[in-house]
Amino acid sequence: AAAAFTNCTWQGNWAWGTGGAIFDLDGGALFTNSIVWRNRVGDTATGSEDPAAASYVGLGSSSFSHCLVANWSAAQLGGTGNLDGTNPDNDPLFKVNVSPRSAPYSLEGVLELSGDSPAIGIGLNSANTLPTDQLGNSRLFDWDGDGAATIDLGAFETRPIFVDHTATGTGDGSSWANAFTNLQAGLFNTDRGDEVRVAAGTHYPTTDGRQLHSFDLVNGSRLIGGYANGGSATSDPEVNVTILSGDLARNDTGLFGNSDDNSYHVVSARVTDSSTLLDGFTISGGNAFNASTERDGGGIYSDTGANLTIRRCTVVGNRAPEGGGIYLAGNSNATIVDCSIRGNSGSNGGGLLARNSSPTLINTVFQGNRATLGGGRFQQWERDHDPHQLFPAGELSHSEGRSLPPCQYRDSRFHKHDHLEQWSVLLVHTVGLRQWD
Repeated sequence: AAAAFTNCTWQGNWAWGTGGAIFDLDGGALFTNSIVWRNRVGDTATGSEDPAAASYVGLGSSSFSHCLVANWSAAQLGGTGNLDGTNPDNDPLFKVNVSPRSAPYSLEGVLELSGDSPAIGIGLNSANTLPTDQLGNSRLFDWDGDGAATIDLGAFETRPIFVDHTATGTGDGSSWANAFTNLQAGLFNTDRGDEVRVAAGTHYPTTDGRQLHSFDLVNGSRLIGGYANGGSATSDPEVNVTILSGDLARNDTGLFGNSDDNSYHVVSARVTDSSTLLDGFTISGGNAFNASTERDGGGIYSDTGANLTIRRCTVVGNRAPEGGGIYLAGNSNATIVDCSIRGNSGSNGGGLLARNSSPTLINTVFQGNRATLGGGRFQQWERDHDPHQLFPAGELSHSEGRSLPPCQYRDSRFHKHDHLEQWSVLLVHTVGLRQWD
């Protein structure tokens, strides 16, 4: 009888001849709900990863259904439900790949799928009758909230981590009923590739009053707010307002009243790559004015090459000498989409300060921010700017006539701020600008 492979994963294998992952000599094997990705064929000098022969060589007529095989198109595989393995957008996004050049090796990769993998929820349920994967996770889960629980491709079933301060279950984060009630506990249990879903309410970085504490984003993770208490299939941050607050004493009044004892940064991103996502939160109450060293980024602090996406967030009521709302430095090339940055204050860059960084902002509003010094300031905005205009590098001018850095502002609005000499966005020390200090 022919071999049958269901919900199996091949990654990091190497053959010097052919068939780096699979060599089906007799043919006729049946592959279902499986992934073959980033394997290698050939010798050390001339071998390469993921040519068709590195994935699969079959001398007979093997059958593929609901599979992803690197460098094999869906048409080449035949069958039904297969992904196009020639399309780089269909990378399965394993949490940790292992290079096939290391084979043979004893170190395991982490072949669970990241939260934005295209291989989530597209398998054939009837092919696998086991209730769990090898980690004990239930094989069926409605990841996208469409009402249908569908199996993933590969050996592991992907699960979000759940956080809901109203939950009363076991508190292990495995479901809405058993959600972590503390966001920091959820982040402590987060690894690269994990998706953390956070229900409505106000979440604080610490209960011990130490102002250095913030919500530190885990590299490669997806932190998403806007879910209903008790659980919901989809995120709606306008209805289910989810606040990350630096008001540690829970005694703030107005935008900045009683904020001297607040967290210096509400959210921190340090050494994160572009797969890191912050989505669906209101970020408020950060105050770095009283800090001795941590004086940047009251709302969001990003430094040392931290690249991330900030989406559907409201950054409001934060203070810092440098970048009251958001501080980006050290090649922190963030992408900011569908956000509102308002009511923040800073000596330099009330809403946003970008230093040595090239952020991209799309569909984003800056309103009611205040700064004492413009520094590398924008031209005067006395009215709403055309929300469809894209500013290329150099179209906005520095106060000394030098061009601005390569920042992009697509479909974004800059509203009038407190004074003509006080600007919501400050961009300094980037391409074409002098050292700013």
